[in-house]
Amino acid sequence: MKSQYIVDGYNLIHRIDALRSQMSKSLEAAREMLIRKLLQFQLQHRSVVTVVFDSSEGGAFPGVHRSGINIIYTKPPQNADQTIKSIVDKNKNRHELVVVSSDQEVMFYAKASGCRFLSVESFYQSLSVKSETAANGAPEEKSNPQMSKKEIAAWLDLFKQHDEE
Repeated sequence: MKSQYIVDGYNLIHRIDALRSQMSKSLEAAREMLIRKLLQFQLQHRSVVTVVFDSSEGGAFPGVHRSGINIIYTKPPQNADQTIKSIVDKNKNRHELVVVSSDQEVMFYAKASGCRFLSVESFYQSLSVKSETAANGAPEEKSNPQMSKKEIAAWLDLFKQHDEE
């Protein structure tokens, strides 16, 4: 059973410093950096990944497939949040969906629909750890098996969300 990740593209870009800094070059540079990271994630996890971007171009950009990643540019007046909700609604195996967004409305919708969800910060942290491990060619080893404050906070946040169900 493969998980399918639905990623709120611009939500991730605007909330993560490393991606946001790419916007000083261009929005395209930020999207490219995100897509490269998603490609690595997709290969490592053998999961289906869909990234949704808002488009103000009147639907000039159709859906695109790139090395196994589905890239969707919304068609106004529909925005990324509405498109993500639509993808959730059309999926019969919602327990296999993981919605990645820090937009509260999207997270609540995913939860109410029976999907799993991750904040963009938690998701990006997992992207960064996996990318560094792959770059080194060796599994990540910790000299101290205790969790960092960030890891503890991420787990507490996850369990807090789970308890609210």
